[in-house]
Amino acid sequence: GAAFKRREYLFTDQQSVTYRPMVGFARGFMPPEKNTQKARSDSARAALLKAGRKLFGKSGFLSTSVNEVAAAAGMSKSGLLHHFSSKAALFEAVFEEEEKRLVAQVATEAADAPGAKARMKRGARALLDALNDPVSRQITLIDGPAVLGWTQWRKIEAAYGIALIQTTLEEAQAEGSISSLPGAAFSRMFLSALHEGAFSIIEDKSQRPAVEAMLDQMIDGLFAQG
Repeated sequence: GAAFKRREYLFTDQQSVTYRPMVGFARGFMPPEKNTQKARSDSARAALLKAGRKLFGKSGFLSTSVNEVAAAAGMSKSGLLHHFSSKAALFEAVFEEEEKRLVAQVATEAADAPGAKARMKRGARALLDALNDPVSRQITLIDGPAVLGWTQWRKIEAAYGIALIQTTLEEAQAEGSISSLPGAAFSRMFLSALHEGAFSIIEDKSQRPAVEAMLDQMIDGLFAQG
């Protein structure tokens, strides 16, 4: 509720008495020492996520130990477990941060394209480029489903990659490029096609034009329906 107020009296040289209201215990108020503790906690968590991304991305989940991540972040194993209950919990946090980063990167690179259709095509190419990074690929496509399990992996994907596709389709409807939204299955199928396309290009770089053409056909087919 309302902030609790008290009067703090200030004595001047003339011994006149004045006061100013002091606010404490207000909603959202945090003493300085609490702010410092939170800053330290946030900094430690960020260090663990950075170390986790580097090591999980380089060696994979199974070949990376809690001790290695803790040491890379400059703390003890117990310090790591204070922030994350297990290696799997740390990996899930790293995975979600990577999803956020990928979506932000794709959205930024596609933002200037003229219209939703062009943004989808440019975004698709941006994601293919991003997944060419072995660290990102290891975390999101190789270890992600195996470590998180199919259900949780799909849940996080829905909150980021699929949500970005859905948002773009909603923009397409708003601008009149499509008359109605496709079912949720389209967004999942399109993202799956992007993932498979990324793997195809990794196996054989000469497949890039064919992958792009296939993705363009999916987009053109959707928009051709009006």
